[in-house]
Formats: sequence, structure tokens, C-alpha cells
Amino acid sequence: MKNSVSFCKKYFDLRAKSYGRYVKTYTDPKLYKLMLKPIIEIFGKNKKLTVLDAGCGVGLSTLHLKEQGHDIWYMDFSEEMIKRGISLGIIPANRYIIHDLNAIPWPFSSNRFDLIVMRYVFHDIKDKDRILMEIKRILRPGGVLQIVDMYAKNSIDKEFYNEIHGWKTIFNHKIQCYILTEQEYIDLLKHSSFRIITKSYYTSYVSTKDWIQEGQITEERAQFIRQLIQRYITKYPELKKEFNIDFRENDIEFGFPILVITARKE
Repeated sequence: MKNSVSFCKKYFDLRAKSYGRYVKTYTDPKLYKLMLKPIIEIFGKNKKLTVLDAGCGVGLSTLHLKEQGHDIWYMDFSEEMIKRGISLGIIPANRYIIHDLNAIPWPFSSNRFDLIVMRYVFHDIKDKDRILMEIKRILRPGGVLQIVDMYAKNSIDKEFYNEIHGWKTIFNHKIQCYILTEQEYIDLLKHSSFRIITKSYYTSYVSTKDWIQEGQITEERAQFIRQLIQRYITKYPELKKEFNIDFRENDIEFGFPILVITARKE
């Protein structure tokens, strides 16, 4: 398994041109609505927020907040993702930082942001406690962290989820994923002195064909993943229902469980 910065950066640089074009979850209005609801409940409709989109990709994670007129900063380690976001008219040329989230400290002053959003990023981070402490530093008093990411309902789901996503790469190497159970998210945030305000749930429907079209995997890797899933389901039949797995001709559709968790700095 490889998780070096250069390896991961190369992977996301290669994905930049097609990112968000085929996988529906990246621009799903239903998910944006789930994300926006607690933010309005906490801050109201009229307050203009200073927001950090941490691990922003091309900027789709906070598109709903941009449309609301909030001041958003974008941070990612992939220069190609940032360039793509600028070309799409999402990321302003004066509102981005190219920086690896694992490199502490982040290049912002303390008490800088009202809101930090991390969507589909947290599962790539091993040392989550360390990242949360840095997030606390740059959040203002009473500031809010919103994490949108994959979660497992039990230990078997967790093993399966991390294994499948570990092989979701165009390279020959498996990458390490750190998907948590819901209880692990709760314990982690409490340990880091964040008070959970709301939790909501979403299902991300995606297929291996979508992954191929977005350049996330190859046809050969799709076949490998199919065989891997079949082995898991033989051993744990309940996974088929848990992940809404639908075997189709030359394709598999999944319904991945996603947790939207919004927490306030204490």
C-alpha cells in the first residue's frame, strides 16, 4: 500500500480534468441541502461567513455556500485540481492555497474561519486527532466544522469499505483508507473538544462505470473489484443489502452510506 504525498498528488492531478463529471454525489442537490440546513440553523440566513474548503478539489464541495455569497478559501495539495476549479469559474484566482492537509501548521492565522468544510477528505487522513487540533486553532470561537464522508455501521462494513476504496485507484498499488464507524466519529470529535450539533445521513449511488469514466479506475481494476466484492458477499451476505450492491452486466452499482456531521468548537 502507498500513501506518499507524491503518489496521492499524482492520482488527484490525473483526475482533475474529469472530476465531478460522472459521479453524481459531487453535485447532488440533495446532499447540498443536507449540508446547508445545519449551517443556516447555526448561523442564520444573513450572516456572511468566512469559510475554508479543506481538501477542496475543484471546489464543488462548497458550491452551495459560494452561491449564498459566503467568503470561501480553497485549500488542496493538487495544483491541477485548483487549476481546474479556476477554469470552471468556481475557485477565484485570489482565494486558494496549495497545501497538503497533513502538513501542520496550515498557512492561516489562528481564529480565522467561521466554518471549515471537509467533504470526502477525512477518510484519507490517518492522524485525525492532529488535524482536528489544527482545525480548532484556525476556527474562531464558536466556529463550526462540517465533515461529509463515508462511514461504516459495524466492523465488517468498515473492513469491506476500506478494502474497496483502497483499490479504487488507477495505479497498481493499494492505498490506505481510514473510514470510521459512526461511533468512532462521535468519540473522535468529543475527544478533540467539538460539540456535535447535528448528524444526518445520505446514500451516495455510484457504479464502477462512473469510476472508469472519471478516470478513478481502469477496466481491469473494475473486474478485480467485482471479484473482490463477490468474495466478501460470499463470506458476509449481509453486505449486499448494507451497500445496496447491484450486479449488472459489466458493471456494479453501490449505495455507499455517508455521514454529514456538523460540530462546534468548544
